Amino acid sequence: MSKRAEEILRGMPREDLRVREDYRDDGLRVKLATHYLIGYLGNETPENNRAVYSGKEIAELLESVCNGIE
Repeated sequence: MSKRAEEILRGMPREDLRVREDYRDDGLRVKLATHYLIGYLGNETPENNRAVYSGKEIAELLESVCNGIE
């Protein structure tokens, strides 16, 4: 995984990355994590500065969100 993708994932709330047993709870988790990514990747912040992310980095982020991280 790229260092930029790892940085973003470290900034996410751990609860948004922990897989849930109930599919409804897990669906909500994926939704919250996706909204976090949309907000992070779409906003200009001092540390983000409207950075351009490669398709590979975005795919890594989405894969981590979908599969969860222990």
